Amino acid sequence: MVLPAMIAAGARIAPELTRPIRAVLRCIRVPGHESARRTDANLTDMLSQKPSAVAVVLAGGNGSRFGAAQNKVYLPLAGRRVISWSVESLARVPNVTGIVVAVRRDERAFAAAVLEREVPDAPVLLVDGGQSRHESEYNAFRAIEERGINADVLVVHDGARPLISPDLVSRLIGVAYAVGGAIPALPAPDVVALGEEGLIEPVMDDAPVARVQTPQVFRTGAVLTAYHAAAREGFIGTDTASCVEHFTDTVVQTIPGDDRNIKVTYPQDLFTAERVLAVTHYVMR
Repeated sequence: MVLPAMIAAGARIAPELTRPIRAVLRCIRVPGHESARRTDANLTDMLSQKPSAVAVVLAGGNGSRFGAAQNKVYLPLAGRRVISWSVESLARVPNVTGIVVAVRRDERAFAAAVLEREVPDAPVLLVDGGQSRHESEYNAFRAIEERGINADVLVVHDGARPLISPDLVSRLIGVAYAVGGAIPALPAPDVVALGEEGLIEPVMDDAPVARVQTPQVFRTGAVLTAYHAAAREGFIGTDTASCVEHFTDTVVQTIPGDDRNIKVTYPQDLFTAERVLAVTHYVMR
């Protein structure tokens, strides 16, 4: 079910910053012990609770790297569009009470038709995306705030990641509610640091490096505080975590990601996604 369109009022946001090479991986330092970030006695109780969540799906990209003439989230995948798999998986998470999809303005009607046809029972609200990922996120967050939609946490996901597991989303929601923020990450032993003129430099310490995935989940208050501050200062983050970390003291905990949770970036990714869906009998768990 696609709810009536909501166009949030435009905010003054600085022009998009040039993204670094291999920004799609967003390398971070992973704590040596994941449980070391929070040890108070209430942690177990908080993890056992059922916080409410609203998901934000970013669908305003393009198919430039893919080589497609259309937005890659609308490419066909196993009988549906890529984005429909993302939305369907999020809608299966019991904690998720609504899904806000940020789309390009000229694709709004098409997006509404696709989602209404392919995931008719998903509680979807469409909002206009922006010129950057950050601006699209902010438009979605403001739509949630201005409509008075209540949620303990916000779940931010790339529409081009169709193989998201509802179980992973549930775990991220629980951890984020308990400590402030949670992001899925996978080891990246083959990632190197690039210095001047493209020369390889050694990683400076022993902390492992990770590839960050989505969804990234944070307490709602921290997200709104960070993005309102970013709008005032003209700050544009590379992802949700970078903005929340920049403007708040929120603890952002990594948990193990999912190798299947690939981002459709190149043509071969669609083939891989189709194979994964076939193996899982077209139901991600």
